[in-house]
Amino acid sequence: EHLAAVGALRAHGVPVTAYLHWTVSDNWEWADGYCPKFGLFAVNRSSPGLERIARPSAALYAEISRTKRVTQKQRQNAWQIVRDHAGARCV
Repeated sequence: EHLAAVGALRAHGVPVTAYLHWTVSDNWEWADGYCPKFGLFAVNRSSPGLERIARPSAALYAEISRTKRVTQKQRQNAWQIVRDHAGARCV
């Protein structure tokens, strides 16, 4: 949704020159600890090297960056994933 909003701004002539996705990997949230998990890459906190594992959102972000567009299908698919995981317990 944030990237779609950036596209709408650009379509209206706003000179957006950069975008920074928050966050690349899961991080500590003061109110929630390591939950929710919303990074492009999951962090395996059990592995000695804190291995990063790409989530499907990383591939989607790469595709949007490559094509410079957000499609309605991409948005619908992303929201379906959110709905499918709503209420899931964070571990």
